[in-house]
Amino acid sequence: MSAIIPASTLAEVSKSVGDEKKITVLFDDSQVCFKTGDMEIVSRLIDGKFPDYRQLIPATAETEIVIKKSDFSRVTKIAALFARESGGGITITASEENSLLSIHSIASELGENTSEATAKISADGQVTLNSRYLTEVLNIIDADEIVFSFNGKLSPCVIREQVKNPDYTHIIMPLKS
Repeated sequence: MSAIIPASTLAEVSKSVGDEKKITVLFDDSQVCFKTGDMEIVSRLIDGKFPDYRQLIPATAETEIVIKKSDFSRVTKIAALFARESGGGITITASEENSLLSIHSIASELGENTSEATAKISADGQVTLNSRYLTEVLNIIDADEIVFSFNGKLSPCVIREQVKNPDYTHIIMPLKS
């Protein structure tokens, strides 16, 4: 049996448990109960089915970019400064021939900006994203190199560490351009 537990309940359990090593978890169709020592927390379960997130992750990618995280972060931050007025929209263009990733953004009062970084690119491609979402994931990943992949302008973009078996996969949905 599977269940959807509210995040606020898990946060409360985490705060209340402290250093306790043994927690008993009981649940039925509508409630969950966390017991430890003399403490008991009961919460209602969220009614419904959680969507299968694995269906969102593309199995293959037309365009795959392997780039140093520091370079990608730098050009994204520059583009984000210009993109603030336009809802954070930035256009990422990959050029296989030139091995260049460029990020273009526009600010009505400041003008336009195109920042570039060298990268290993499998195929030409272009996608428009919200710069804030990209900046957030780049701040989380610890690896020196990352893989950024996508399948055209409207398919989900995937960001992973450049390792054989990455522990973290991040999905960003593109903006309609």
